[in-house]
Amino acid sequence: MSSPGAGPSKARNRRSPISVAAAAIYMASQASDQKRSQKEIGDIAGVADVTIRQSYKLIYPRANELFPADFKFQTRVEDLPPP
Repeated sequence: MSSPGAGPSKARNRRSPISVAAAAIYMASQASDQKRSQKEIGDIAGVADVTIRQSYKLIYPRANELFPADFKFQTRVEDLPPP
């Protein structure tokens, strides 16, 4: 059962919290000096790298909002790998 106001597109875009967390870890690693591949993160998190790619694609447009103000960027948000 969908939550009120959740249309078909919202239902399709739902991701498990672990998938979103894995994508966020991947994004943070790409912005830091400790880069890790989607496969490396997926192996640890127990999700497929394709699942990380799909979740990354959803969070990528809001990347500027996801990092704390004091994050030490090695790679600027504008230079993160595109989804």
